[in-house]
Amino acid sequence: MKIEIATVQARQKGIALLTVLLVVVLATIAAVGMTSRQQIDIRRTENILRNDQIYLYLLGAEDWAKQILAQDSKDNSTDTLDDNWATILPPMPIEGGTVSGTIEDMQGRFNVNSLLIDGKVDEENLKRFKRLLQILELSPEIAEAVVDWLDDNEQVRQQGAEDNSYLNSETPYRTANGEMASTSELLYVRGMDFDRYQLLKPYLCALPGNTAININTSPAAVIASLAEGLALESAEKLVEERGTQGYASVDEFIKHGLFAKNKPKKVGLSVASQHFLLSAQVIMGQSQSQLQSLVKRLNNNNMVVLQRLQGEI
Repeated sequence: MKIEIATVQARQKGIALLTVLLVVVLATIAAVGMTSRQQIDIRRTENILRNDQIYLYLLGAEDWAKQILAQDSKDNSTDTLDDNWATILPPMPIEGGTVSGTIEDMQGRFNVNSLLIDGKVDEENLKRFKRLLQILELSPEIAEAVVDWLDDNEQVRQQGAEDNSYLNSETPYRTANGEMASTSELLYVRGMDFDRYQLLKPYLCALPGNTAININTSPAAVIASLAEGLALESAEKLVEERGTQGYASVDEFIKHGLFAKNKPKKVGLSVASQHFLLSAQVIMGQSQSQLQSLVKRLNNNNMVVLQRLQGEI
């Protein structure tokens, strides 16, 4: 009898010990889980605070660009690659990282929205766009499709494309019938694909309304598109001779000897700009972020941000 009682007591002690061990294990698991959760929360909070800090630095770079452009407007009546705004801001040290930035004159590019002025096709800009396409060895028919994408009617231009062309596609969609907010919309236009777009992208912009092309900041391909029959090699020579100082006036540019046969029309050309693109980058530890801001410089020297995107415009 005594042996049975001792056996029962031993079993009870064993069960109690196992219970205690189980409680300790569960408490340990709970503690580890709470600690891990706390570490994750701390890490998440750190990331949020760091991202907020990075964004504030990016906005600071945007303010820097506005000040540079405002001062430039006071100092110069023209915009050239010799201006202060054209200077690349090298990586500058900030707390825990660096900030850098560049400013680009967007009016050195061809504005696709200039194909239509007051709802009507601008024939001179259409010719320039077609010549740009040919220079880049792309089909000029793309220009007609772009016009149909922009205009507010359903009349299909010769070699163009309206809703019927897109509604029959695998993923149906309609034309915008309005201005492009981004040149990336070209990817939806008939005749365009990613490779063609990447080739064309450096020479295009999508600015509101009709904007003049700044001949002082335009690349050779855009310069070559301004006059019928102007070879790309001749345009490259014009850019080389232009240097960073640029031309004092459009008339000085048109009088160049290379235009002896076919002079470009003065309309739609300029030596000054209003639209600039800031590209800023901040790197802090393992984190980095980019901001692109499209800034318009008004006649009263005020700055308006038309677009702001943490990526590419």
